[in-house]
Amino acid sequence: MSFAAAGAEKTNAQKLNSLSDRYTQIKKDLLALEKTRDMFFEHLKNSEKALRNLFTLKFDAKNVTLDNLTKELVIKLPRKAAEYSTGEIDFMVALVRINEFIGSDSAVLILDDPITSFDIANQYLVLFDLIKVATNSQLRKSVIIFTHNIACINIAESQRTGAFKYSCLDRDNIGLRFIPITINKRNAVRHCFLCQETIQAEAENSNQEETKIRNAYISAAIQRDTKGCEKLHSIFHYDGTVIKETYGSFTLSNTFLISLIDNPNLLFQKNDFISLRIDKEIALIALRIWVEKELVDGTANQSILKDKNLFQKVTTIFPTSNISSWNGNPKITREYLMSKKVMLNQASHEKAQEIPFEFALNLSIYSLKNEIADIKAHFISE
Repeated sequence: MSFAAAGAEKTNAQKLNSLSDRYTQIKKDLLALEKTRDMFFEHLKNSEKALRNLFTLKFDAKNVTLDNLTKELVIKLPRKAAEYSTGEIDFMVALVRINEFIGSDSAVLILDDPITSFDIANQYLVLFDLIKVATNSQLRKSVIIFTHNIACINIAESQRTGAFKYSCLDRDNIGLRFIPITINKRNAVRHCFLCQETIQAEAENSNQEETKIRNAYISAAIQRDTKGCEKLHSIFHYDGTVIKETYGSFTLSNTFLISLIDNPNLLFQKNDFISLRIDKEIALIALRIWVEKELVDGTANQSILKDKNLFQKVTTIFPTSNISSWNGNPKITREYLMSKKVMLNQASHEKAQEIPFEFALNLSIYSLKNEIADIKAHFISE
């Protein structure tokens, strides 16, 4: 592209040169995009039959063609495009992308949360196709999925056990931890590969005594309200008294749980998935009991808190209509404690979220440590 600017000002000439450079870059970008489009189109042609069958059967498409002139995949659907939901359009795009990968010479497909925005039926369909690709020895292709969605792993395992290898990427204060998820298939619930029952079965069979003990606390927390296990309830509260109870071959106590928060370095020391999972759950349980102890210690009339759970302790110490009976750090207020409601697993009834499995799983080590540090800092006397 050339410019002639006879008698023009120097600044105008500089602007023209700048526009010329920009035009040249845009032209390069367009050529690169056209090259990518052409390559994508050629890959689709290699999967043309599969795409035609796919859209005819799943979407009742009337016509599926590849336009060699415009290099476009043209699909005539029974409804106007505007009448399809965003999730349906994304589902179609995902299936086209998978088939384009099959028709390409690429060896690896990397996907970021590929099923989260879909309904359950379509989540199964997408993973079904990905499993076919990953396990087809003739294709020699690999699929890497990054996801926050536990269902993604459980759906994959329910369709074909062992089709994928799983790892957890967790953030700690010093960086990232890459932790393989190794679960003995005999301990796994087939249709819930990654769930509370499986994690506990793995922990129970662990060769680490520390993990077994902490797992016993989690089992006791789940069973504390069942018939015959009422005595376990007091272990998970603090009213000013040290409580000890026998559970299987272990002696459990509320002060042990409190000690984990007093000495947080005792948590998250192991680097295997099961131990870290157990530690995340027990940290949430222990933090609630630690806060109960701090509330009891900071209240002049401790008897008013007797036999109350954390939520009841908070509302008793910080009533909305009367003067607070709190003598501790003024940083601690009703509003602050209620803002930590989910983290502290507060509830006005006993059976609410005994073990918040998915919540604990999706918290990073870094965020858990920071939450513990923040809550402790608010309770420390000035």
